[in-house]
Amino acid sequence: MATTADNQTICSDRLTFRITPGAIARLAPGLTAFLLSAIACIRYQVPVLEVTRFTLENCWAILLPGVLTHRALRGRPTDLVTELAWGTVTGLAIQLAAWAAFVSAGAGSWLIVYPLAFVAVFTAVPRLRGCWTLAPYVRRTGIRTAWALTAVYAASLVVLVYYTFRALPLPPRTGLWYQDMYWHAAISAEAMHSVPPRVPQLDDHVLIYHWFSNAHMAADALISHVDVVTVTGRLWYLPIYAAITLTTYVLTVSLTERAWAGVLAAALIVAPAGISVVSWIGPLAVSGYVPYSPSQVFSLPFLAFGVWLLIEAARGRLTARGWVLFVLIVLGTCGAKSSALPVLLGGACLGALVSLRDRSRRWPALGAVALIGAVIAASAKVVAGGSSGSTIALNATVIRLEAFRVFLDHGHPMSEIHLAGVLVLAIILIQFLYGATGFALLHRSTRRDPAVWIFVGIFLAAQLALFLINHPSMSQMYFVEGIDPLWAVFAVWGAVAAISRARCDSSWRAVFTVMVGYGTIGTATVFVIRHLVGHHQPGARSALHRMLFAVGVVGIAVVLTAVLLILLRRRAPVVGRLMAAGVVGGLLVAATVPSVWEGDFYQARRDLDARPNHRHLSVAEVAGARWLAGHSPLSATTATNVYCLPVRTVPHCDARAFWVQGLSERSSYLGAWAYEDQNEDNLLHQKQSDYIRSFWDVQRLALNNAAFADPSPAVLTQLYDYGVRWLYADSAASRVSASLSRYAMLRWHAGTVWIYQLRAPQV
Repeated sequence: MATTADNQTICSDRLTFRITPGAIARLAPGLTAFLLSAIACIRYQVPVLEVTRFTLENCWAILLPGVLTHRALRGRPTDLVTELAWGTVTGLAIQLAAWAAFVSAGAGSWLIVYPLAFVAVFTAVPRLRGCWTLAPYVRRTGIRTAWALTAVYAASLVVLVYYTFRALPLPPRTGLWYQDMYWHAAISAEAMHSVPPRVPQLDDHVLIYHWFSNAHMAADALISHVDVVTVTGRLWYLPIYAAITLTTYVLTVSLTERAWAGVLAAALIVAPAGISVVSWIGPLAVSGYVPYSPSQVFSLPFLAFGVWLLIEAARGRLTARGWVLFVLIVLGTCGAKSSALPVLLGGACLGALVSLRDRSRRWPALGAVALIGAVIAASAKVVAGGSSGSTIALNATVIRLEAFRVFLDHGHPMSEIHLAGVLVLAIILIQFLYGATGFALLHRSTRRDPAVWIFVGIFLAAQLALFLINHPSMSQMYFVEGIDPLWAVFAVWGAVAAISRARCDSSWRAVFTVMVGYGTIGTATVFVIRHLVGHHQPGARSALHRMLFAVGVVGIAVVLTAVLLILLRRRAPVVGRLMAAGVVGGLLVAATVPSVWEGDFYQARRDLDARPNHRHLSVAEVAGARWLAGHSPLSATTATNVYCLPVRTVPHCDARAFWVQGLSERSSYLGAWAYEDQNEDNLLHQKQSDYIRSFWDVQRLALNNAAFADPSPAVLTQLYDYGVRWLYADSAASRVSASLSRYAMLRWHAGTVWIYQLRAPQV
């Protein structure tokens, strides 16, 4: 048997595993979570066989390589939950590497065999054979803790089903998805045969975007043989949501050594926590669960593991093998979400600054900064897209909010405009005030721990991005949404520290009573402010007064509490510690109860679901796209006359009709162009609504349109030379000439849809 520097077992010769009633009871929470996931999928159109294949694929291609590799590099964790959490993230990174190797070699259909390499290595190498051990873990997760984690995951699953699965009906149902999900389905289908993926709507362009979540979906589809549309709209969410719950829990427990703290942190991100005192400004970027942004969801487990490895490095505990794992996770994070590594770099920089005085920590901390910075620089031109059209502007997010713009639209004095900007900024920052409980860690016993400053640096980096980057789609909010689980971990860690200090002098009953009291006061204060401010935005002058009132009340409460804590710390330290525990408890309760009770965040999600994307495609449009997916090569290129939402093509339309590429799983010579970099750049110079503008390449657009409205042998030959082999024509979008059948082979027709196959030009 061998161990790492932090006393984790690398391998063991014990290969025993006994099934006992106690073991079954301990597995029951996990089995329940799995059954709930399976029921949710089956209820929403996923066959049992596909659920089974997908489950086996995750165990075979993610968990098995991930757990073995994590054991080899970091040792066997002391409990099952930690093994599942970090092993899953490690397995996701390995799966991405295997996907890139196999698909780039043209062997994507053989991706299922890549775990055999791990089986062979870990069987053949004597030192690694013990990594197969099924021996009992050193620590067991308590039954109540396991059921609590299952409940938290179940809550996230209920939210996912209600707000996402219901809004994304799988074919052959005709409900129109939120357009971004068609876009992601198309990229995932493209990733099944190209590395890096091409732009599905401009098939000769390489996609510059954080597409690792799409590569993951493509790998899942290739290995499980489940249709990529089903993977995108249903199955891929479930293991990632479970990983978010587990990684948040494990990171918190690793810092606090309290199981209840881990459950609390995981619950806070589902609630979600946030002190929203002005309901007509609403919760802004307070939840990391953004299911309509797969890249955002996919990045959260990577970021949590990356933070833990960064903490280990800054504390000087990361071994050489641990650095190999750190490199792997940082590489996986860079293409998961382009906003993830910059905030991690912010934490690494502040953590390194604190570590400079300690020789044993200095170089590992600086090495982490260098590693993250080098990966950001190297990946910027490949997977850090999505930033086109961005500019730097002071208070960038504030100036985009309606609560502030009302002052610009009515010619108010500059003094009122500036005051409104400051107040809106303050109200946004108040939403994150519950994380101030983390500053209890600035106590002399913990303030030299670089982990504390890593969290502070991450938060500061995210807030700077939120208020300095101005993206056409407000995508700067992803910087803050991405750190939501980390902010919850920091808040709970601080709460544990404050409660632990109070417990040195006071009983649990006294601490609990004070926390309930402050929680009641804090919750009542939030409700009263919200009621007095009102639930609907009034006129500008009244809005200014109400925002001033809300910020003033919160500001006075914060100042009085801080002054009182400082005075008590000097004159009555026992009472001061008890009051500090009450304050942190009050902040967490005030951030959670009103949010859950009034459902601000989920009301905003409900408003999103109520947008016009709930219209329907025709039966023929869906059936035609699915026929094309089943009767054309995976790498085939199509041409289509569908660009606009809802369907009809008009000048300066909303060019986000990605459903042809998403449902057909085939790229197009020209499809909806709203999300292409050139269009995003044009937003800086054209002031139409975000995505309402014409295509910039006039010749390409004219050629594509002519193929449907005025076809000729010359036009179709030119398309054929560009690689187009199929035409998806929808007369509901624009005129489709009857003469098209003279030059191309009609393969499918129903309603307004015709699908043609182009013939090779006659020489």
